[in-house]
Amino acid sequence: MKKTLNTFGEKVKFPTAICRVDLLKLESNIKKLKNYVKKTVRKSPKILIPVKANAYGHGILPVTTFLQYRNICDYIGVAHLEEAYELRRNGITMPILIMGQSTTAKENLEYIIKNDIEQAISNEELLTALNNTAAKLSKTARIHLDVDTGMGRTGVLYSDIKSFVGKMKKMKNVKLTGVMTHFAVSDATDKNNIKFTESQIAKFKEVEKLIRLKFKDKSIIFHTSNSGGVVLHKDSVFDMIRPGIAVYGYFSPDLNIKLEPVMEIESELTLIKVFPAGHSIGYGRTYKVNRKERIGIVPLGYGDGLIRGLSNKLTPIINGKKAQSVGRISMDQFAVRVQNNAKVGDKVYIIGGNKNVKNTAADMAEQCGTISYEILCDIGNSKRVSHEYIY
Repeated sequence: MKKTLNTFGEKVKFPTAICRVDLLKLESNIKKLKNYVKKTVRKSPKILIPVKANAYGHGILPVTTFLQYRNICDYIGVAHLEEAYELRRNGITMPILIMGQSTTAKENLEYIIKNDIEQAISNEELLTALNNTAAKLSKTARIHLDVDTGMGRTGVLYSDIKSFVGKMKKMKNVKLTGVMTHFAVSDATDKNNIKFTESQIAKFKEVEKLIRLKFKDKSIIFHTSNSGGVVLHKDSVFDMIRPGIAVYGYFSPDLNIKLEPVMEIESELTLIKVFPAGHSIGYGRTYKVNRKERIGIVPLGYGDGLIRGLSNKLTPIINGKKAQSVGRISMDQFAVRVQNNAKVGDKVYIIGGNKNVKNTAADMAEQCGTISYEILCDIGNSKRVSHEYIY
């Protein structure tokens, strides 16, 4: 039986909208991706679930608590130490990997080591600092070597790997737990980008050979596959996969993996007015009423993470039908054309709806020229939007 948890953490007393997160759909998406890999690659690799940026707006604590309780993943991936800190101090004991760069501040390094947090390594400074701090604590720091095979972000440059591995071998208080890289265009299907991803995979395989030669530890985890790698590049599946956006219900093309969006955003009509022909709506007067129209107001704006670029494009669902937003989205509200049967208090679905009529973050992203990640993070991370969890 499904249950709804309304009060995980601090509850917004008078929210502008409800962000409803179905954790059962999250679990279902993870299982579907696991089964897909098992069927297509004939492997059962470990799985890391990224929960950075507040779990893509879905809520880092409830999502991670659910993942740990259900025992459906092997690692949790975060971007920064602050996220790892939040998880550890709230009872998350499973392996956590900081995938971004950490500073070498003494307090930071000591916390990472004392709390068994694993750290991706992109340069010698952090490697040395971790090793020295661990030595002073009489402990061992667990690290994942991050290799830049073409992403151009974090990671040791592929051309410098041999030299870097030599230096790493001399460090007595770090343990190489994993080796990783990140793909730049693994979700693209044109020939040039497919070729680029294949070149990244080929470079990583060379790194794997080097590491296997230099380190005899067979437990080292090699991992590359983000959502695009899992779905589109079989050769990218090594010892662990890291699907991010896919577990939250978004990836295209889906290749018959019927992923379900985990998040739903619901608000309501707070005001309805009848405007005469020629009356303008909102800042900039970007919409003028053609004939007498009923216009509703929804208390959600760019201050709540609703991207302003959706002005005059957003199609929220009211009473089972798509409506048309009109005028510019303001900081705290937007206007929408409503039918005669609409009334104050009617539900307005920004994301979600029913089986026949629904909006997704992907739909909204296409309308304003961005990606589903940004839509989810912006609205989900608003402090004025309350979260509810179905589990």
